[in-house]
Amino acid sequence: MNANPQSGHGGRLKPSFTVAALSTGLMPAPSMAATLMFDFSTQEPFAGGRVAFSLISATLLPMETFIQASTLSSFTLGVARVHFMDACFTTVPGSSNSVACDAVEVIVNTSFGSTLLTRHLQDGALSMVGSYTSVQPTSFPGTMVVSEVAGAIPEPTTWVMMLLGFSMVAGATRYRHRLLLITFI
Repeated sequence: MNANPQSGHGGRLKPSFTVAALSTGLMPAPSMAATLMFDFSTQEPFAGGRVAFSLISATLLPMETFIQASTLSSFTLGVARVHFMDACFTTVPGSSNSVACDAVEVIVNTSFGSTLLTRHLQDGALSMVGSYTSVQPTSFPGTMVVSEVAGAIPEPTTWVMMLLGFSMVAGATRYRHRLLLITFI
């Protein structure tokens, strides 16, 4: 058995292969950005009672966003479109002062036509994870919960492709290693 370190024989791995194998197998995977869930709920007699929807988004919502019902992950019957507005102002009942707020407008199709619901939520409802209520709870009740959703577990095919990729890298390194061993005399 030849233990010559330059030839790569004798049970020793070349340093380049060892570094490549360790770096691919032991490096932590980069963390993925959290996915957010926006859950909204309100009561509106003109829209048939309870109106609710859930939206899954990879990011916080921009200042003004229109969302079609087909994009929502779940919604009550009749919800056609949602409009999110950041940085609005409204008057609190019993006060003449305006307060900063975020607003959610929901267009609901009913048997009488379309109804527009506007709910003014606490300021920051569209920009931070948390639970938010209406700034006008008695006349226009509404709540929205913004929460992080756990990342999805990769599918079996993803694992197979990843293992196949690692095998190909190891095979290519080994093949290249064999080519380096050929010497001409």
